[in-house]
Amino acid sequence: MVSTKIVGVLCSFLGVFMFFSGFFPVNYKVETSNRIVDGKTIEYRSRLINKLVIMLVDGMRSDMIPSPGANHSNMPFLSDKLSLPTSLNLIGVAQAPTVTLPRLKALTTGRVPSFLDIVWQNFASAALSIGENWINIAFRHGMRIFFTGDETWLSLFPDEFSHATGTKAYFVQNYIEIDLNVSVAIENYMETRYNDWDVLIIHYSGLDHIGHLFGPRSSLMPRKLSEMDESIRRIYNQLFLSNDNNNVFMLLSDHGMSEAGNHGGPTPHETETPLIILSPKFNYSRSMNRERINQIDIVPTICALLGIEIPSENLGTLIGRVVRPFVADSGDWLRYFKENADQLSALIPNGEDILEHALFFYNKFQTNNSLDISTVEYEFIKAMKLISDDAVMRLSNYDMFVMITGVILVYTGSLVLFNDQHINNISFKNSLFNIFFISASSTALLASQTTSQMAEISVLSFAFHVGFALSLSFSFPVIFSLMKSVFCARRVWKTEEFDFISLFTIISFALSIASYGSSSFVEEEHQVWYHLYQTFNLVFLIRFTVIMCCTSRTDNIDVNKTENDVFHAVNSTPSIANTFKNNGKYFTFYIVYCAIFILMVLLRFQRLINQTGNKWLDTPDIGDWLVDNNQSQLSIVCISSIIVIYYLRYEGRYSDWLMGVGFLLAYCYHSSLNLLWTPFSVINHLSPVVYARLCYLSSTICLFSSLATRNSRDITNSLLVIGSLILRPHNIILICISSIQHVMNEQLFAATNLSHRYFFIAQFYNILSNVLYFSLGMSNSIACIDINAAFIGINGVSVIFGSLLLFIHTNYALLYWSFSLLELLMKYSLPLNKIRESFLFILNLRLISMAFYFTLIIPLRHHIMVWTVFAPKVLFHIIFYASNLFLCAIVYFT
Repeated sequence: MVSTKIVGVLCSFLGVFMFFSGFFPVNYKVETSNRIVDGKTIEYRSRLINKLVIMLVDGMRSDMIPSPGANHSNMPFLSDKLSLPTSLNLIGVAQAPTVTLPRLKALTTGRVPSFLDIVWQNFASAALSIGENWINIAFRHGMRIFFTGDETWLSLFPDEFSHATGTKAYFVQNYIEIDLNVSVAIENYMETRYNDWDVLIIHYSGLDHIGHLFGPRSSLMPRKLSEMDESIRRIYNQLFLSNDNNNVFMLLSDHGMSEAGNHGGPTPHETETPLIILSPKFNYSRSMNRERINQIDIVPTICALLGIEIPSENLGTLIGRVVRPFVADSGDWLRYFKENADQLSALIPNGEDILEHALFFYNKFQTNNSLDISTVEYEFIKAMKLISDDAVMRLSNYDMFVMITGVILVYTGSLVLFNDQHINNISFKNSLFNIFFISASSTALLASQTTSQMAEISVLSFAFHVGFALSLSFSFPVIFSLMKSVFCARRVWKTEEFDFISLFTIISFALSIASYGSSSFVEEEHQVWYHLYQTFNLVFLIRFTVIMCCTSRTDNIDVNKTENDVFHAVNSTPSIANTFKNNGKYFTFYIVYCAIFILMVLLRFQRLINQTGNKWLDTPDIGDWLVDNNQSQLSIVCISSIIVIYYLRYEGRYSDWLMGVGFLLAYCYHSSLNLLWTPFSVINHLSPVVYARLCYLSSTICLFSSLATRNSRDITNSLLVIGSLILRPHNIILICISSIQHVMNEQLFAATNLSHRYFFIAQFYNILSNVLYFSLGMSNSIACIDINAAFIGINGVSVIFGSLLLFIHTNYALLYWSFSLLELLMKYSLPLNKIRESFLFILNLRLISMAFYFTLIIPLRHHIMVWTVFAPKVLFHIIFYASNLFLCAIVYFT
């Protein structure tokens, strides 16, 4: 007998996978010509420079660069050079996602990176496909390229470097030794082996690591900037004091960092990076500095300096001011623009038409040198920008057939999960063949209107079409049964009456998914959940007031009556004594009112700890105040929070003592990193890794204890210990607030006679998980993923354990409130099938919201903010869906 739940889960899983494949194609390629223009192959000139040094400081923001001639600067040497006319101080704007691997691809190919590169960003080991790039082209031209720094470059270019020394840049706990190794290699290359290379690429990672660990305002940041300044001084002295004016030094970054120290999103702090170019041949005034350019414009500029062809898929435009001083003849100078324009025009079908006006001025200049050269340059730049923007739009190679099919399957899986019967119990055998024939015909018709590879005639394609048709066939009877239940006024949820509470549960969910239609609401989604939570508190208040009014009129008590009896039959409502009786304690009405008021005030405080979203992200918050040179206050807050948590969770069992030890070890871990204060200096003598591993051990024992005793409370305790370790220290107070909310909610459900309304409780805890998620500083931006969590308690890089820690950190709010829900439902002695249905209900809410969001994404796929706002939300939807599916599997099979 095949369960409808299994069919629904498989159907939704296939749908999510298909939409992901269609929306994030693994490979995309721009159709280009063979570099033949007007019947002649493009001719490239000789090198304009002798040596090129590119120094990339990972995570450096443009506002970290000192002002020219600043007296009190962390980078005095660079500040002095920026005051000279031999420098160009520009701002390179990076495109999202602002993550190292996609940005390195952009800086070498000139392409806008694929958003799917984020999947391969962490722990990549195999050689990655990058496409045509200027490093490979220079290598083919016989240039000697040396490299030192982040070994991600070695994964991208395993054979192109003549000599390379890589460093493990993913181990963010290391921000000193990793840069010292790079500096030692630089000294070797600049002095001992100076004549052995033509291009030197340097990638420093320490500054980015400090940002991940402590944020950009850390006291360690000035010291690191001074270290970078010293490296620039050494390179400059060797490169330019040898009377070689044909050398160029470039200082740039792959991305910036947010105020929290993370990156990946589209905020100015993450996208605006320095682009400083030094050369004795420059003679520019300061008024020409701080111009904003696209970061990928550096690709055709480097190609012009090195005298090599531009990568075929490049979308950048030449930075004229960098190349112009090295070209004596005006005609040769304009040919560099023409070559870049010809390369770009081959990217789109109407490229030559857009370029026609610029070519007219170019040909006119060739025959009449009296024409102003700046006019021709301006026309080329304008045309190239138009072509580049058009090409970027065409790079979004969506597979509409796969995307639409995926959405249909997700909706189908969601509908199937609403039916708790078995397929064999539904009478549809007589019409199965007809339904299958109609479904297969519709699928074939849809396939005939698309160029998708999934629609090609093949065995795999035929198997897909048959599977899709069968899934629709299975869903038709389920949909019919569901509609029949609704229209015949039967209860869809057999354990609950459809009343105000059920209606409010549906309305709250509908409001949350309706907000997806606005990019601003997606960016500021936390506002929706904060308001929904406060509204639920008001529902508690109203419901309790109704019960109080009803109870005051009668003494006839029947606790087992349903909620409708409370509202519709005054004489059958429960008394205050029996309603508030829980664990031997009696609550009077004013205590409940105070509890609701406290919960509402706690949320107001909770949302001030970490600013999130986009609009108020840079606004100072409580977390900033605690972290910025307030170690003693932060320590008091952490100690007080841990004491409150332990008091609320302590029951006298041996696992509770282990929980206390775990909290102590977590505090010692943060103290050993000098984040928290401790009166015992001996604590700081041990490595933080030791404290972290001992903390993991204590929480693991708690976890196994829960499996042995079948007590879900120990799972929640284990998560509390893990949270106090892997979350930022100032976020421990949020764990404390969540523990208080959990205890108060337990009493409020009993006080308002809602302890049997498990669908309502499930939706309420779903809202609480989102409230905690956003109050922790998380958002719908990739920048909220804290890579530092993947290295807590690890020496080096561990793919499995690091991925597990990153998963727990990102999904901590969902995991904590899900197991708190399990603990609550088991405490209420609900049957196992009701507990399972609660978790399945939350999974179905996730499926419906995800399917609705996918539906909105299809018409919005060409929206200007699709990759900065909508695409990251798709990834987070899929991550949370996988987490909900994992939790359902735990509840169903353990």
